[in-house]
Amino acid sequence: MSVSQLEHAAAGGTTTCSQSGSRSGKQLAPQSKGTKTTKALGLTVPLIMEMMAGEAIEIGLVAIGDSLLVSHRKPIILAAAENKVPAIYFHAVFARDGGLLSYGPDNADIFRRAASYVDRILRGASPAELPVQVPIKFETVINLKTAKALGLTVPLTLQVAATEVIE
Repeated sequence: MSVSQLEHAAAGGTTTCSQSGSRSGKQLAPQSKGTKTTKALGLTVPLIMEMMAGEAIEIGLVAIGDSLLVSHRKPIILAAAENKVPAIYFHAVFARDGGLLSYGPDNADIFRRAASYVDRILRGASPAELPVQVPIKFETVINLKTAKALGLTVPLTLQVAATEVIE
């Protein structure tokens, strides 16, 4: 399942994924039949659920950007690892600290681009007249050690496309 398919499923859509050893794809529909609770924080973390052959299968956790998650990332990563839940995070620091995969905006690029805005304002430009900026550079970090611990194989094409691969 690709990252975009997983994001689509997380948003409540359906996606098609073929099982290994199967040539035909199965229609997957996210369900809300369960949650896991992280022991360290007492947080309830919703999991994306799929229905395959009438049985609910946990396929992963998508952690959406939040400063609380960043400050408590280690127990969240540990809880995902202990429960054998593959997780995609929004910031590279999660994958560097032991998470499976991260995909999100390149913060260094955002700060570099913000400096030009500050320069324009200091030179007299009206902030109200400056266009809204959105991230244009994204980074993907894959932690192969975590993938191996979860029993997952990361396709070579994804590894080549990643900004950083941790072995």
